[in-house]
This record gives sequence, C-alpha cells and structure tokens, in this order.
Amino acid sequence: MDLIINENKEYLIPSDVDVNILVKKNINATLIEHNKENRNLKIDFEDNAIINYLSVDLSKDSKKEINLKQDDNLEMILSYFNGGKKEIIVNLDKENSNINIKSIIMMKNDKENESINVYHNAKNTTSNIENYITSNKAKIDIDVIGKIKKNMSNSNCAQKSRGIVLTDDAYIKVMPVLLIDEYDVKANHGAAIGKIDDEGMYYLMSRGISKKDAEMLIIKGFLSPILKEIKSEEMKEELIRLQDERL
Repeated sequence: MDLIINENKEYLIPSDVDVNILVKKNINATLIEHNKENRNLKIDFEDNAIINYLSVDLSKDSKKEINLKQDDNLEMILSYFNGGKKEIIVNLDKENSNINIKSIIMMKNDKENESINVYHNAKNTTSNIENYITSNKAKIDIDVIGKIKKNMSNSNCAQKSRGIVLTDDAYIKVMPVLLIDEYDVKANHGAAIGKIDDEGMYYLMSRGISKKDAEMLIIKGFLSPILKEIKSEEMKEELIRLQDERL
C-alpha cells in the first residue's frame, strides 16, 4: 500500500499490510503506528520535511527502511512489547538530514533480536539513538550500528542504551558499533545494563511500598525521559498499560 504525506496533519499508518510512505517537501506532520501484524514499512522523504513518528509495535517481525534527504528531520518514539525480529535501516542521503530515535523495549518470557543501522551518506548529518530496555525472564539481543562514510565531514553519530534485568534468568545484550571512515566528525556510544538498584528498592519498601509496586515505580522513572515527550495522552496511557503487563 502507498501512503502520501502531503498535508500538515496527523496520519494513522495502516497496520495489516506492507506500506510505502512518501513524505512530500516542506511537510510538518505526525505519523501514528499501532501495529500487531508482521510487515515491512518504507519511508522516503523529499526535502525539508519534519515528521514526528509514534509507534506501538506488538508484532513479532517487522522491518523499517527510512531514506532522508536535504534538511529533513525525523523524530521517532518506538515501543516494542513482543519478541521476534525487528530491523531498522536509516539512510541519511543529503546534507542536514537528521534522525532522533528513542525506543522502549519491554519483554516478558520472550526472545527478541533487533538491529538498528544508520548510514551517514552525506556531510552535516546527525543521528541520535537511545534505547531503554527491560527484561522480565526475556532474552534480548540488540545491535546498534552507525556508519559515517569517508568524506562525510561534520556528521554526528550518537548511541546510548540502558537496560534493566528484573529476574535472575533475564538477559539483555547490547552491541553498539561505530564504523567511522572520516576524521572530522563526532561519534560516541555507551551501554549500561544491570539490576534494579538495591538501595532504591530498600528505601521504597521501608516506607511500606510492596516489592512489586516499588519495581513499577522505579521502571516508570527509568522510562520517564521517553514518556514525557509523548503528547498523545491516549498513546501514553497505552504504553503505561503495556508496561505494567510486562513487569
């Protein structure tokens, strides 16, 4: 299915078919995805577009390919709650194209393999990727790969992943990779994975809060940097409901 984004408004992306999206020039719009089906999604940009993308993905397998052009800006908030295989490929093909991805990954008794690949194919391009991950008896593997090609100067590639394991048999592995073929760039990555802080749990439980409720409070604080950016109250409530189901 083809979907053309040619008005400054909110669009709901169909969830039961593969979708090819074309974002026209000078558009400022919001795309909403509520996806339960395995499918492929491709987004091609014309120049000077601004897109906010909000996604709740309950599928097992999905692939997103995104191609940005001159002066494009894409802000993505993604959330994944079911295991499977997820793939994101981003091409920053012209100068001053920028992408900012913030994702929530919450799994319970599942297995998840995810890869995020960003290719800086032009000068003066920027990518920022942040992952917030929790595992409750789930096995989660994530590869985050950023590549700045030779001569693509003044580009900026940043990656940050944080994970919390909620049980002894939970597993999170994040592999941040930077492939840099140019000197005049900024690139950094980091990953931190661990259990819920014992002192924080003790503090809350010593004030009469149950262990379960204390965990939920800490996780909500952990995810607050993403939740506070979501303007849609309906989507925020849905994310909180799905979050609670996986704790």
